[in-house]
Amino acid sequence: MPNAAVTAEQLAAIQRIHEDLAARMTESWTRRFRFQVAISVGSVKQTTFGSHVEQLGNPCCSYSFGIAPGGGSALFSYDRSVLEGSLVEQLKGRKDLALESGQPMEAIHRRIMGPVITRELEDFEKAWAIERIMRVSDAEIEVDPTSIDLAGPDDDIIHTAFNVESGKVSGSAFLAYPLSTLEPLLKDLH
Repeated sequence: MPNAAVTAEQLAAIQRIHEDLAARMTESWTRRFRFQVAISVGSVKQTTFGSHVEQLGNPCCSYSFGIAPGGGSALFSYDRSVLEGSLVEQLKGRKDLALESGQPMEAIHRRIMGPVITRELEDFEKAWAIERIMRVSDAEIEVDPTSIDLAGPDDDIIHTAFNVESGKVSGSAFLAYPLSTLEPLLKDLH
């Protein structure tokens, strides 16, 4: 159960920012993968980091990144169905490079997802510019959710679930901020 409450107004402001992010990601993914993708916000809520990690598959495709001002971090993750759907399309039928159940992400998969992640971080900065200038740094891909060191399992986070849909991809993506990362910004959100 979350310890420190985030107000409904603050959650609504974060949701508006993430709706803008989802629209930007829709455009970026559609352009990158050359098929129509629709990304929307499913929910924004306060929960614990342990609950968030439980939702991630293993392996997963997550990347953590620093946020300034404030000096905190955030974590963006895709569920396996989104990762597999986008990679399979990019690999153009190269079954030898497709992900199999339980297989770690190989260099080719990282090479394909790298430009997607770079663009998402640009989209993230633009979406947050609505409320406040925010810069990202030090993005790092992680495939094992048990080794993600963003917060303790009982630490409060703001968790946003995104729905990712197309004829070829269906699944979820998640964005998590430790509450300690957002605390300096919360008072200004409206």
